[in-house]
Amino acid sequence: MQLARELRRNGAAILATGAAMVAGSPAVAGTTLHDSEAEMRFELFTDSDHVRVSSAGGSWGAALQDNWNVAVDWLRQVVTVPGIAAAPGSQEAADSVSGASRPIASDSDPHADFYKSRQQVSTALNWNGASAGYYVSSESDYFAQQVSGSFERGLLNDNLLLSLSGSYGWDSIDPAEDTDGQTEADRKTTTHGAFVATQVLTPITMLQAGVELSSVGGLQHNPYRNIYVDGGYIAERHPDSRLRQDVFFRLNQYLPNRASAKLGYKLYRDDWGIQSHTVESKLSQYVGQRVTVRYRHRYYVQTESDFFSESYTTPGGIDGYRTGDYRMGDFSSHLFGTKISVDLGRGPIEVDWLENVGIVAKYERYFNSNNFSANILETALALSF
Repeated sequence: MQLARELRRNGAAILATGAAMVAGSPAVAGTTLHDSEAEMRFELFTDSDHVRVSSAGGSWGAALQDNWNVAVDWLRQVVTVPGIAAAPGSQEAADSVSGASRPIASDSDPHADFYKSRQQVSTALNWNGASAGYYVSSESDYFAQQVSGSFERGLLNDNLLLSLSGSYGWDSIDPAEDTDGQTEADRKTTTHGAFVATQVLTPITMLQAGVELSSVGGLQHNPYRNIYVDGGYIAERHPDSRLRQDVFFRLNQYLPNRASAKLGYKLYRDDWGIQSHTVESKLSQYVGQRVTVRYRHRYYVQTESDFFSESYTTPGGIDGYRTGDYRMGDFSSHLFGTKISVDLGRGPIEVDWLENVGIVAKYERYFNSNNFSANILETALALSF
């Protein structure tokens, strides 16, 4: 596969748009910032097929007058997919992460690596339990926007917190030129709603439960992914509509010796026939005054979609649909991780200029039943002012 297209939208212009929305709002103009906090992040992802994703971003937030708060988050991500010596569209040429066809190396182009970058910015304004946000993301073949809002209210002396949120997203998809199959430009829309209740059970125990519902319409398959059918390769095709719903529970418990535990469970289902279960646990522990250590494990298992098959016998697939995405099939996965946070301004030796500086390092190991594994490394530097 040969992909060739220059980035059409300027990432700096996107960042300027988000900043202008915040700066131009009545709550921000002419006000004084209080309790500002900024953070810079760097993340590196590699998998067993040597796909590499590097991310650099940051966030900024501040309290304003009259109970207003503002936040801006930005991210730049670069994906590198090494070329592989295999037949176009074959299983060997499929990326383990997305299932898309990987670039094909040849004698004339032995280093047919594929590079892609993405820029995104999100902004949010909060006031007395109500919030509104805007998100925009741009890459060479995908442009996404989303508006969101939420409202929360405390009851029973704020021991019970109820939250209602919703969002609407609209995406423009214009696939790059592809020598082994071309998908026409299309759109996708997503409507999402959630209701969450958080109850303080005891001074050291908190329970949270919620339901989510989302409806997706438009192009939902990978435009670069092909499937081998009856001696040839054809583009995959997913339904144009999808209704997704889930219910989840979370329990937070304070433990002796300055530790805490978090347990969570989620049940998910959709009208494509997929049902999944997610169980997650986290244990956090203070080590001295400066260091916090967190351990994490997540187990996930799902059933296959109605139109998934290891091999299709006709181009029509199942009910007119076909997929090469392993995430449409039944599989299970594990994620193990640890995170260390260090507050540089606390301890027996105090340094004034490090008073509000912290660093974070995180490592996670992911593997699933499809013989795929990945290492995820993240570092961050946080500064409050």
